[in-house]
Amino acid sequence: MATQKILILDDSRIVQLTIRNMLPIGNYNVLEASDGETGLAMIFKQHPSLIFLDWRLPKVSGWEIFQILKSEPELQKIPLIVMCVLKSEVTRNVPEPFDYFECLEKPFGKKQLMEAMQAAVDKAYQRWLHAHPTSP
Repeated sequence: MATQKILILDDSRIVQLTIRNMLPIGNYNVLEASDGETGLAMIFKQHPSLIFLDWRLPKVSGWEIFQILKSEPELQKIPLIVMCVLKSEVTRNVPEPFDYFECLEKPFGKKQLMEAMQAAVDKAYQRWLHAHPTSP
């Protein structure tokens, strides 16, 4: 079975380590990037199975990365967790409810992280179902 990849895109090394330590034990590689430009390159090169995306990143913002993910059919299937200090940072650009991604406010605990991961996977699955309707 192929190893899954989880990408943590955050300019804080502390946040990267916190998420890494909160993740359940599993068969996956954790990739990290500290700016949007590097993170975007990793998305296209590594094809992660899940992305943690800080909304405020240097070089290329989380908002810009989100727009790219949403516009590329091959990237739309990736579950996405957007991280922010205040949800209002995100709602300035994207109105609630967030049907494309799960929003996780910092600081967060393991329970919130696990719930966000499940919700992001569910939302990605719903996008896939919507893009592949069943025939009657």
